[in-house]
Amino acid sequence: MCVKLLGQGRTPSSVFDRRLGLLFMLYLYSEAAMLAIRLPESIEKRLEKLARRTGRTKTYYVREAILQHLDDLEDMYLAEHVLDRIRDGEENTVALEDVMKRHGLAG
Repeated sequence: MCVKLLGQGRTPSSVFDRRLGLLFMLYLYSEAAMLAIRLPESIEKRLEKLARRTGRTKTYYVREAILQHLDDLEDMYLAEHVLDRIRDGEENTVALEDVMKRHGLAG
């Protein structure tokens, strides 16, 4: 395999880097958990169409969508928790005017 790749104009280091990337990718996917979800037929059809048009898998797009929105969901739940603590008097707050004065932004 190495000879074949080198014959395509690749250097030994690029072959090595490619193999490391492949090994890393295989490691990541071997550690991945399986998750089954139910989707409305209309969404599944859209996903199938996108996958067919782009040559990627439906799994790829579902994984990307989850990763893209997971940070937002975590931030939202954290903000809600802090807001509850503020309302319960468990968090200290600082007035905007005081923050602006402290940083020399008061007008």
